[in-house]
Amino acid sequence: MVRRANLLVAQTSGAKTRNRLLALAGRPEPTRRQLLMKRTGVPKRMPTKYHNKKGRQFFLTIKGTYVLRQNGKSLYGRKSTDTSAPLAIRSKRKRVV
Repeated sequence: MVRRANLLVAQTSGAKTRNRLLALAGRPEPTRRQLLMKRTGVPKRMPTKYHNKKGRQFFLTIKGTYVLRQNGKSLYGRKSTDTSAPLAIRSKRKRVV
């Protein structure tokens, strides 16, 4: 935690240290969950055996959401064509009457 006393000490010791402490003060505190996950080394996304139409692999997040990764970003709401895929990522059936 950054306190006023630390900032005062930083002002006398140098600009780099002061700027580093000010940047730390502006950052939000990590949550308990984030600290636990960091300590245990749990990956944010685990690969699964399911793929979409274009052959991209689905990943399962810690929260239980299935996502695709593309250009370093997570894509939500995508569907798999695999019949063994979970309902969350299986496309809805169209009823023919």
